[in-house]
Amino acid sequence: MCSSDLAFAEWNARRAAAPSAAIATLVHDWHAGVVAGDFDVLLLADVTYRPVHHRPVLRQMEACLAGGGVALHADPFRREVEGFLVQARSAFVHREVEVSTHWDGKRLPIRIHAFAAVDAPLERWLPQTALDTGVAPGDSSPPPAATQGPPR
Repeated sequence: MCSSDLAFAEWNARRAAAPSAAIATLVHDWHAGVVAGDFDVLLLADVTYRPVHHRPVLRQMEACLAGGGVALHADPFRREVEGFLVQARSAFVHREVEVSTHWDGKRLPIRIHAFAAVDAPLERWLPQTALDTGVAPGDSSPPPAATQGPPR
């Protein structure tokens, strides 16, 4: 990861966070061990598309979510992610919802999974109403069409 990527992620988190939020970022090698401590939120995007990363990411989730935190995992329906999702679903309470974003004039479906040690934290991030309607909190786009999955 480039230092400018991390700087942008931190800037974006601070811009979107409540003034009292504690934001911390760091470069971490999943294979070197876990980052100690309980996390309120662990954001996972573009980290499980290679099977070699599945077990180390799961170890981090197991280490940091016991205190009531939630891991939010986003992916654009990559086939390689399925093995991770099977393992994570068996280890944690989870919810999932599909949302869409648009890039270069094309609709891109994204699935968001929320994982936690217990159910209570999930309601804050993926309320049952989002699952019932197919619209995530803050998503102003219409519910996805009857066909699901990535564009072909």
